[in-house]
Amino acid sequence: EDFLVSNMVGRSISDIYGARPDPSSFGERRLEVRSLSRGKDFAEASFFVRSGEIVGFAGLVGAGRTELAKVIIGAARLESGEILLDGRRVSIRSPRDALRHGIGLIPENRPAEGRPLAMDITWNSACASLRAGRPPSAASACPPAE
Repeated sequence: EDFLVSNMVGRSISDIYGARPDPSSFGERRLEVRSLSRGKDFAEASFFVRSGEIVGFAGLVGAGRTELAKVIIGAARLESGEILLDGRRVSIRSPRDALRHGIGLIPENRPAEGRPLAMDITWNSACASLRAGRPPSAASACPPAE
């Protein structure tokens, strides 16, 4: 089995995820989520993301990962907890608010929930950065959030 997997992926399965960055190379905390709760969807979710990190949520269907992401970008109502950006508490009530703060989401179901559909995932992921006050000519190419 190890031989087959090694030949399929081009490396030993002992190194499934490849090289990992040194955590000390990451910068300051940029986004912090403290004790977010939303009824039966999820409770007491807390984490932080430092400059240079990429964070993804994984879990079984019904675990609350999608609902948590939607609360962070303002697409679902927060019941309790707080969101901090660069150490300051922010109120994100809509995806438009999230984009103003440089927060975006690439949804699981891009054809139904993503924008702009004609663009690839790289462009979709860049729109949040462009909307956050970076190059204005490029930012105008991203459609406004609902």
